[in-house]
Amino acid sequence: MKLTLNPSSNCLATASSVALVCLFLLSCGLGTEVGNGAKETGTTGEKKTQASNENETGNDGGPESNGEEKSTSEDQSPLDAALGSADYGIDLAILFNSCGSPFETIYDSDTTVLKGTPKNGTPQKLTAVYDVNKSLMFSDSKNKGLVDIADDETKDDYSVVVTKKDGSEFPSAYLCSSVVEEGNNGYHNYSVTLTPKDSQGNANASKPTSTLVWSVDKTQSSPKLVWIKVSTDDVELLKLETGPE
Repeated sequence: MKLTLNPSSNCLATASSVALVCLFLLSCGLGTEVGNGAKETGTTGEKKTQASNENETGNDGGPESNGEEKSTSEDQSPLDAALGSADYGIDLAILFNSCGSPFETIYDSDTTVLKGTPKNGTPQKLTAVYDVNKSLMFSDSKNKGLVDIADDETKDDYSVVVTKKDGSEFPSAYLCSSVVEEGNNGYHNYSVTLTPKDSQGNANASKPTSTLVWSVDKTQSSPKLVWIKVSTDDVELLKLETGPE
């Protein structure tokens, strides 16, 4: 006897349906994982590329931007940085004005050292060295060159020529009153009132005046500068006294 197996149509239909469902679910699952994986990889790559570009261009205020600002500051001349700077405690343009200068007295003297502490600053030292070019070369406590001062043709008029280290003349930033002299037993005191200039070179009434006073010892063959005082609104801001290095 020969036996023949004939599966019913219902069984075949059921098996086919199950296979189709499994294939559909498997395809959807894999497609979702691959899609998510590709999207995540692309996002990460974009973020890395963006961060790399920002670092290269310095648009985020990184080291390149800071370096440029530092370079500008370092290139600034010592005198320009000092004018009105709290680092020195006063505006050095008061000391280095050309129309009422305490340094005409020591124009052709040996090395002079001035020391003092500003009212709201750290101890300062100015050194003036007379050189072969007939000028006083001034430097600060860090040996940074400030200005050169030369006397003009008229002696005892308290006027000098102030030159910056780049060779350009530094005009007085102040208008000077007449210099008043008071003598006492060979020691003479001199005082001058300094009024700030405006952009047109006229007196700027909106800013306070300053008083520059200095003492000279005339008991010796060569006059010696003893001290210099700077005050504003009757408040002493700085006193510099001559002495050893």
